[in-house]
Amino acid sequence: MKSDLPNNYDSIYTSCKQDILIQDLCKKDSILSQWSEAELKSLKPYHEILYKLLTLQIKATYSISRLYNNDSMSHNPDNTPILEPKEDNTKEAFSLFFHKDMISHREIALLNDLILELKPWRKGPFCLHYTKDSKNMQFFIDSEWQSNKKMKLILKALDTMQYDLKDKAVLDVGCNNGYYMFDLALRGIKHITGIDPIAIFFLQFYFIYKLSNISHCNFRLLGVQDVSKLRAKYDLVLCLGVLYHRKEPLQTLKQLKSVLAPNGILLLETLILQDESPTCLCPYPTYAKMPNVFYIFSPQALQNLALHAGFKSCELLSYSYTDNTEQRSTDFIDKKSLGDYLTSTQTAEGYPPACRGIFMLS
Repeated sequence: MKSDLPNNYDSIYTSCKQDILIQDLCKKDSILSQWSEAELKSLKPYHEILYKLLTLQIKATYSISRLYNNDSMSHNPDNTPILEPKEDNTKEAFSLFFHKDMISHREIALLNDLILELKPWRKGPFCLHYTKDSKNMQFFIDSEWQSNKKMKLILKALDTMQYDLKDKAVLDVGCNNGYYMFDLALRGIKHITGIDPIAIFFLQFYFIYKLSNISHCNFRLLGVQDVSKLRAKYDLVLCLGVLYHRKEPLQTLKQLKSVLAPNGILLLETLILQDESPTCLCPYPTYAKMPNVFYIFSPQALQNLALHAGFKSCELLSYSYTDNTEQRSTDFIDKKSLGDYLTSTQTAEGYPPACRGIFMLS
């Protein structure tokens, strides 16, 4: 008797069964259980990866960051002796350590597969250290951005502000894969939430989050225009590398101000134009081959814009130039990067080079 079932019935059945399992696991997950139906729907194309992450049982012994003033911030609940990475290029990566042959060969293969499936890795670097057969081994995720460089500048800015992170509620807008969140989570904050509308960035975050023992991080699949959906106020809001991508920067600043707690501070990092007058560059069609750069303000122009948005002050804390040591092409992005379209004097289009300023708005 001829079956009426489609030829791909088995794969459809398996997929539906997996979807049901994922829905059940999401309801029990501390992060995904807070998401709206629309946010969860955005993960549908990535259900194979999501299922692997939801069922991931591997846990790091501790997490560590070494960045500012040679400090060493760690989350080490079992007080395990700290192992120093030997390779210079991994010493400033956000690192997870697994000890005593606690990872099986099957789990090592799974981690390797997930790291590759989660490309492109824009922010990082991350390093997973483990021992196997008494040998020190590692997975080094050499991201496009050497985000440790920007993180140092952010920490220095907070130091300049004499800002105490202890017990603060923090929001990271456009958080990408949460690199900055993980570092800040080790520095005494009460809680940190990141928002970003790109699903693959969440999955990268969730990969590191699941492996680590850090619990006071949250992630919502939202854009800056959706901050009101958080229904919360924050002592410190970070907006790093976002403003120049926004078509309505004034509205963006107003939205960021709306989620600040009383006496809250917005730490804004953005491309700036080195000009003492209140001017703005509107590049077209691209800036360093990026088609989504709309406005690059001079410091004075940005300060005026901040006043229009309702802020009382906007102070330039520091500025620096981006070069091909900070953002470059690696095996973890499989494409060209900003460094391929930038020199110390101009972009590929002839515009001024990428200068980034860090501002404190209150």
